[in-house]
Amino acid sequence: MYHSPGCRRGFGLGSSDRLGYWWSYDVAAVCDVGRGGGRSCSLMYASTGTRPDLAYTVGYLARFSRSPSAAAWGAIKHAFRYIAGTLSHGLRYTRGDPAPLVGYSDCNWGACLFSSKSTMGYNFTYAGAAVSWSSCLQSRVADSTCDTEYLALSHAGKEAIFLRQLFGELGLPSSQPVLIYGDNQGANALTKNPVFHACTRHIRLREHFVRDMVSMGNIVVQYIATSEMTADIFTKALSRDLFARHRGRLGVCAP
Repeated sequence: MYHSPGCRRGFGLGSSDRLGYWWSYDVAAVCDVGRGGGRSCSLMYASTGTRPDLAYTVGYLARFSRSPSAAAWGAIKHAFRYIAGTLSHGLRYTRGDPAPLVGYSDCNWGACLFSSKSTMGYNFTYAGAAVSWSSCLQSRVADSTCDTEYLALSHAGKEAIFLRQLFGELGLPSSQPVLIYGDNQGANALTKNPVFHACTRHIRLREHFVRDMVSMGNIVVQYIATSEMTADIFTKALSRDLFARHRGRLGVCAP
């Protein structure tokens, strides 16, 4: 996240390279399970409260909570060093911000090296900061980027409907559909096109939820460039600059 040599020395980091290597489940390499699992849970508490920038990291590390290797334990300590350097950061909302509820949906196809399942994520912003976010593995293996992005849109669509109803109960009703941005043209088109395609016939009925909501006028899906996709922060490890940019768009900042 921070590539400055001085910053690395200050936090005791030998490297701040992107996490892109294979972590083994080898039992012989397992460290203290209780220590690793407990630290992961502590990170999870922060990631679900006021630190959406930790969501992907926590989700990735949680996969190794039962068998934390030395590499996984080192990554957990890396995450805590990042928190130590950003203790003052939190979500900052802006009173009177006229921007409506907006969502972003993204997916990293075949991200898991063990199961080949994709990592999907979404975030919804309101009043200048994130009000809901998610980072998780999909329940099945997707056979194309269109397939995996479509599943991610359905996942985000369910949250959009929930938030729309919740806002109404809080006295903030809206007659406008919830806008969700996606960066895959094929998946976006699939939400509007009910034609049966041979390449999509394997998609389960429940995964067509977003198409139904679009046809009912509750959701609108629009394209956005990948470089502007805020939900990218929930699907993969990013470069320092891109991570900082998306973190700022989530409303995570120092007071």
